Amino acid sequence: MITTKNWWKPFRTNAMQLLSLILLTAVFAAMAVRDFRFRAIEGYYYLLLAAAVVFYAVLRAPADLLVSNMLINGCLLLLLMATLWGYFKVRKGISLREIFSTKLGMGDLLFWLGTAPLFTPVNFISWMIGSFLVILVVYGAVHLAGSRNQLGVTIPLAGMQALLLGLLLLANQLGFHYNFFEEPLLLTALYLSL
Repeated sequence: MITTKNWWKPFRTNAMQLLSLILLTAVFAAMAVRDFRFRAIEGYYYLLLAAAVVFYAVLRAPADLLVSNMLINGCLLLLLMATLWGYFKVRKGISLREIFSTKLGMGDLLFWLGTAPLFTPVNFISWMIGSFLVILVVYGAVHLAGSRNQLGVTIPLAGMQALLLGLLLLANQLGFHYNFFEEPLLLTALYLSL
């Protein structure tokens, strides 16, 4: 019930959610610019990312859900890293340290960990696969359109994903209104099976 004392509460909540989205997309944009220009993102950007993600997520979902999303998605990332390490170890004899120095940046892993609370596990997997496909298509097209002498070109993965995630969250806020923190289809299936 809205009374004269709390009539402003819905406006305050919506304004705070909008502010959190603006701050989060500003951090994403700054990370993307750094990664595109220098192929490196300084450590304090990841601290800013963590703070912006917490501010954004706490206004939209309960803390226990965010912690469970973070833990499950963190385990998924460990599985991904173990699979990647196993592949390169068997295929090329590359150590984990070499993977992070030649194939994948440590910043990419930090970015994935920083954004893990924003999604439930199914949405996180969907986001990762979808963003990888978009990046693969974009950089494949750029490579085909460019000269063939670009063999040593690296992909700013964290920057591209930051840009795509910022656009996704903005589009979601403006039109889709999908709740990335919940999996209604999966949860319904689990409740029906119990």
